[in-house]
Amino acid sequence: KANLLEKQSKAVYESAIRDPLTGLFTRLYMQDAVLKMLEEHSQKKLDEVSLVLFDVDKFKRFNDTYGHDLGDKVLAQIAAVILEQVRKDDVPIRFGGEELMVFLPAGLTSCYSLAERVRNKVEALEIMVNDEVVTVTISGGLAEHKEGEDVDHLIKRADLMLYQAKERGRNQNVSEQDVSEQDVSE
Repeated sequence: KANLLEKQSKAVYESAIRDPLTGLFTRLYMQDAVLKMLEEHSQKKLDEVSLVLFDVDKFKRFNDTYGHDLGDKVLAQIAAVILEQVRKDDVPIRFGGEELMVFLPAGLTSCYSLAERVRNKVEALEIMVNDEVVTVTISGGLAEHKEGEDVDHLIKRADLMLYQAKERGRNQNVSEQDVSEQDVSE
């Protein structure tokens, strides 16, 4: 009986921390895992922590054109690409809707490398819709954690970079290293 209870508890925990559609971690899990990662960075146990925030380009139009079921299938395929590219210490999250993110215990260079691998693999996905091949792209915004910074501020900075990626034509990743102060304030 104790074993069954343990299995049920584990299943409930997994359903709370894993998004059922994508298999990525949930925001609930992010609160624990990422806060721990940021604390370790602030305590100098980790040298660097970075974030890439992905957004599916023109996803609303895609859903309106092909339907939400196919939109869900696309999100699941993009999440599978992310899961295949992350390392065991990275924390991939479904933040909401079509916003997906990965926190890495690494600097912007490693983060950018991951973001580009994911972007290229997503662009190469071929989705079949009524005998027609459809493709999707994603954009990413990257930011590096500053010592003592909270998670919300880090996400806001990554979101600003994501906005720059969209403004620059989508299907690209933009890091804080790529953007001058003038670009962000415009």
